[in-house]
Amino acid sequence: MNSIFISCPKGNESLLRDEAGELGLQHITETTGGISGEADVECLYRICLWSRLASRVLLVLADQPVSTFETLESHLKNIDWSEHLRVSGTFKVNFAGELKDINNELFGAMRVKDVIVDQFRERTGLRPTIQKTQPDVCVDVRVRKGRARIALDLSGDPLHRRGYRLDGAKAPLKENLAAAILIRAGWPDISKQQGSLIDPMCGSGTLLIEAAWMAGDRAPGLSRQYWGFSGWLGHSPSVWVDLISEARARREKGDTEIPPILGYDADQSAIMASITNIERAGLKGKVWSYRKELSQWQLPTHMTLKTGLLVCNPPYGERLGEQQALKGLYRYLGQIMDRDLQGWRASIFTGNVELAKSVGFRAYKQYRLNNGPLDCKLFNFHIDSEWKMKSMDNSEYAGEQTIQSIEDLSPGAQMVANRIKKNIKALKPELKKHKLQAYRIYDADIPEYSAAIDIYGDWVHVAEYQAPSEIPEEKTKARLVEIVDAVPAATGIPHSRVVLKERSRQKGRKQYTRLSQEGQEFAIQEHGVNLLVNMSDYLDTGLFLDHRPVRLMIQEMSRGKDILNLYCYTASVTAHAAVGGAKSTISIDLSKTYLNWARRNLDANGISDSKHKLIESDCRTWLKDPKNRNKTFDLIFMDPPTFSNSKKTYETLDIQRDHAELIQLAMARLNPQGVLIFSNNRRGFKLDDSISEHFSVADISQQTIPKDFKRNLKIHQCWKIENQ
Repeated sequence: MNSIFISCPKGNESLLRDEAGELGLQHITETTGGISGEADVECLYRICLWSRLASRVLLVLADQPVSTFETLESHLKNIDWSEHLRVSGTFKVNFAGELKDINNELFGAMRVKDVIVDQFRERTGLRPTIQKTQPDVCVDVRVRKGRARIALDLSGDPLHRRGYRLDGAKAPLKENLAAAILIRAGWPDISKQQGSLIDPMCGSGTLLIEAAWMAGDRAPGLSRQYWGFSGWLGHSPSVWVDLISEARARREKGDTEIPPILGYDADQSAIMASITNIERAGLKGKVWSYRKELSQWQLPTHMTLKTGLLVCNPPYGERLGEQQALKGLYRYLGQIMDRDLQGWRASIFTGNVELAKSVGFRAYKQYRLNNGPLDCKLFNFHIDSEWKMKSMDNSEYAGEQTIQSIEDLSPGAQMVANRIKKNIKALKPELKKHKLQAYRIYDADIPEYSAAIDIYGDWVHVAEYQAPSEIPEEKTKARLVEIVDAVPAATGIPHSRVVLKERSRQKGRKQYTRLSQEGQEFAIQEHGVNLLVNMSDYLDTGLFLDHRPVRLMIQEMSRGKDILNLYCYTASVTAHAAVGGAKSTISIDLSKTYLNWARRNLDANGISDSKHKLIESDCRTWLKDPKNRNKTFDLIFMDPPTFSNSKKTYETLDIQRDHAELIQLAMARLNPQGVLIFSNNRRGFKLDDSISEHFSVADISQQTIPKDFKRNLKIHQCWKIENQ
């Protein structure tokens, strides 16, 4: 029997213990980062060949106290190295840790090498050769907590290198970590029942391949070409050959047992890598991967899938970086689960616990696993209505802040509160039908109380309108206080979640002051699209609520089409178009702030930048640029500001004066059967007669005003313009 140490990623120790025990390891002791035990040669080989979780298998030759290199040297000399390595063979030394007189690992490795070489030279006059890659024997010396473990690395290359992955996408999972995720997710039992597996963010396909090999009883070491024991003098080739023959027979039988396994990713290069890796793994025709945006994902219909497992490793900070966009992405993933995978199980591996909460389901089990230096968790879910998180209702605010009843308000505040409650009641069928989370509940319904009040999920946004100059400022402020008092009483949402944009007696953007100075950016859902809004940091929230029907119209028109979004703002229209199946989109705006916001909106819906481009430019300049003449579109949306004199462009924009030129420029980029949706919110705007003379024009303003804006039918005007 041989004393061995088997290393693994932190968090996998108990799984490795169970696996190694089944493979024959005896007297197992678990420690951080691995397990120790005893094994004969056959068990050593079986662990090397079959372990899905191990990183390295080390044959321990000595484990002794050390303080200086002199004591380490004596332990090295007590080992008869000729029992393990031919004098004509090759070896290398890995050294980790520090001694009193060794604080450099390369120097430590060199000193160990000298001791081994000197022993051979003293006995035979000859010495083995150092070889850095694929040597006959790899000596591993690790000094930790006053002890030195001297071992032979029988695995050679780390065991997670199965031999199939030469190409990797960004931030790939190591294969043994992927295997641990699948085991913790319950995949071995699911696959035995022929349950399916889907990874909607598969990257280079590691989870797919490990799942297939697990389901097909494929030894993970069967494709490896190099082993650390090949040149070891204790190697028993006949035992190894028998184990390889057994593994091949099990593979042949298991290949017929692999259930449907499918992966998807928005990144074309990742999909190409996954396809190549799948072929190298011997799984062509058994595992499939496709390029598909998460926003376009649906349960496949080209094959019958038995209820199974959704498993994925979404980004959690390194790849997208914006926390709110990531929350939207996880939320969108939860929506897909709820929509298409009822009765399935899901496992999501992430380094951000808060993001996992955004999925919208309660995890029935959590496991701590390390992804390299990152502390991560695996969350297991039942995709079932009983496990859905309840959205925060008004009763849950009770402990946050006491809310006055309407009867306790001033008479003016009572009037406003009653009107808000009446409006919400009238909107309830619409809210329920479309599952709206952002909508208007009051729009200066009582002229003396002049403000627009909008619901955004669990928040309320109050924007005061400009009061006539003849009304004393003290009176307008008193009425504004009554409005703010009325909102919690009418909605059940506390004052702490009411954001006020107050008009001061100034001009321009500075005429607003803010109740809150802290950014409140979060995602709301609209027609299956996640959109980020900010309650306090800007004049607007990032979403024009009156354009909700326009966005839905564009979403329904977009499948398979090339879309241009001019003056895109935060690209909410683009997100709708992409979710609706747009072939490609280009979104243009002059503001870097809004384009960054736009990128977060796209990220929140799993929309990559490969087919959906954001361009920082003046729209009129871009349309005139000869370099863009060959770019044509099936659908163009244009919602310009009423007036703009940005420092980034030499031209001012006055929409009444300039709209005819803008429409002409846009129509020149429109395909013959294409459609331009033109909108603006300038009061008293009149469409130039020349537009109707040259194009087919339909005023669709009334059908694009949502029910919650019917009190303000002039909130915007909208036209559908086509070639005649």
